[in-house]
Amino acid sequence: MKRIFLNSIFVLFAFYLFSCERVIDVKLDQGETLLAVDGWITDENKPQFIRLSTTAPYFQNGKPPAVTDAVVTLSDDQGNTEQLNHAGDGIYPINQIKGIVGNSYKLQIRWQGDTYEASTEIRPNAPQIDSVTVKFEKRPNIPASKGEGFFLFYYGPENEGVGDNFRVKVYRNDSLMNRPDNI
Repeated sequence: MKRIFLNSIFVLFAFYLFSCERVIDVKLDQGETLLAVDGWITDENKPQFIRLSTTAPYFQNGKPPAVTDAVVTLSDDQGNTEQLNHAGDGIYPINQIKGIVGNSYKLQIRWQGDTYEASTEIRPNAPQIDSVTVKFEKRPNIPASKGEGFFLFYYGPENEGVGDNFRVKVYRNDSLMNRPDNI
């Protein structure tokens, strides 16, 4: 009988420890609303667009607010200029200007009295990749990685001239793994 009583006390105590929940309401200052620009131009034969939205409070669920009233202009170094028209949900399709390797492009956005500009060049395609490996390493001299993590290593030739950056997209079962918790 004494053993059943002690077991009951232990179960109640364990339940008490693990059932406690304290809700902490975090208050964050709402920052300034900023323009967010998402888009690129490539030489691929597929629809291309610029997506405009604004920043949103950290704890807001859902998509950020779309920007529908911007004046968006794309031009290239061949003298072509196109004003992009809003097509819905903050999307501004690129209809006339096509991406060509070697050409330079300039994007200008006028919104709420401010002007934003960006420029880029479509560089030659990446050379043939020999292999890619992933290794877990400790690197204490890299503060962003907290000293350890998975590092991607590229093996193959590199184009001459100014250094290139490569964008790596990782897919699992046809799903793009691009969220921070996927890394």
